[in-house]
Amino acid sequence: MDRASYEQVELAKDFVGERAAFLQDGMKITLEMHEETLLGVKFPANVILEVTEVDPVQKGQSVSSQFKPAIMSNGLKVMVPPFIAVGERIVVDTTEATYMRRAD
Repeated sequence: MDRASYEQVELAKDFVGERAAFLQDGMKITLEMHEETLLGVKFPANVILEVTEVDPVQKGQSVSSQFKPAIMSNGLKVMVPPFIAVGERIVVDTTEATYMRRAD
């Protein structure tokens, strides 16, 4: 919705693609348009998501930094460090869909 005119714009899910998983209520996104033609969608650099599922840490693999798969509240799968647990909120990069840090 345009915050100035309250005009609503509908986007096809195919146009947004996999990044549609990052959409949240009240999120500010930028639509790139030429005249009346939609050219692109610009998301914020990162979003805060809650971890709903996470695999346990495998012991004995501490020689190198290891990440484990986690499922976010929006269904997105993100690789997270071993200290992240279910219920934690993390910051995820919207460009690469990668873990950045714990949320404050």
